[in-house]
Amino acid sequence: MPLARRALPVLLSLVPWLCGCQAGDFEMPMSAAAEKEQDSAARAEYYESAALTYYDGGKYESSAQMWVKVLGERPDDKKAKWGLAKSLQMIGTPETLRQAEGILVEIIPLDWTHPEIGDRRHEVQGTLATTYQELAAYYERDVRAIEEAMARDPGADTPDTRQQLQTQVAMRNALLAKSIPLWEAGLVRRGDNPYALAGLAKAHLMLGQDEQGIGYARRYILVARGSQQGWRKQMADYEKMVKGEVTQEARKRFVDMIQEARRNELKVHLLLGSVHMRREEYQLALDEFNAVLEIDPATPAALVERAQAYAKLGGWREAVSDLETYLKLTDPERQRSARAKAAELLDRYRRMAGMAPILPAPATR
Repeated sequence: MPLARRALPVLLSLVPWLCGCQAGDFEMPMSAAAEKEQDSAARAEYYESAALTYYDGGKYESSAQMWVKVLGERPDDKKAKWGLAKSLQMIGTPETLRQAEGILVEIIPLDWTHPEIGDRRHEVQGTLATTYQELAAYYERDVRAIEEAMARDPGADTPDTRQQLQTQVAMRNALLAKSIPLWEAGLVRRGDNPYALAGLAKAHLMLGQDEQGIGYARRYILVARGSQQGWRKQMADYEKMVKGEVTQEARKRFVDMIQEARRNELKVHLLLGSVHMRREEYQLALDEFNAVLEIDPATPAALVERAQAYAKLGGWREAVSDLETYLKLTDPERQRSARAKAAELLDRYRRMAGMAPILPAPATR
């Protein structure tokens, strides 16, 4: 028999093995390039998972480092760039905030369409708006420090100081003005967007546009209260569904969401109270500080502010009570300067209430 005819049955018997049709354990060898690509994808997935875990745990520097590693594997990954920007924003130094700004300005024009929830561009814009407001807060601190220095020492009120003050105010206002259209885009997308409402309230109030700021703040408070009610209802419905057998993890999730909404509402009440004090609307200010202390009776700033509102309305004894509570709650070392100012107010208000002033402690040898 010719050699070719003898070899044919052997070759035919090998066909299933070569094709993998019957022997399922055979795989064609992967090319070096494909293997390298697969390894890179696996590393990127691991780094991304670690970045999200670190972020959720409040370890923002570690999260940023992981996002940088993701971008080392996938340089054009817009989601990773957004994640890096959010981590840098949460670190919150002027340097990292500027880095976050640069990333966000670059990626906002990209396509942010999500197959299930639609266009997410407004969320990225919200991250940039928050970044602008965090940067503005640094200039605001400088403004306050300069103003306090000028108030303490008339000699500090020089042309150079005033020029410095004007520069800091202008930088602060420019950043706040940039945040406003970004937040407004969020409201176009969703009229009860709590982040946009809070951001717009803060920006307008810091810019001195009180009526607009107060309006957004009031809208935010209604949304925050609705959110709290919503989470309480969800928790009650869940408890009913599982017949009271709620895990600690599930309960914590509901409680955390309720508490977050309460804390955010508290902050807006505190901000509104300060605005009404500045506008000499003392009863309105008192109402806001009362709302703060209903949420958390141990809020030191609200106690001091409410004391001053009471004093403006002639409630000297109520003012004394708030300041005494404030001094009991605060740390003598960490809050020494603020406590000294509160003690001065306390002596003044005690005199106005017809009460004996607090005598200074005797000197020790």
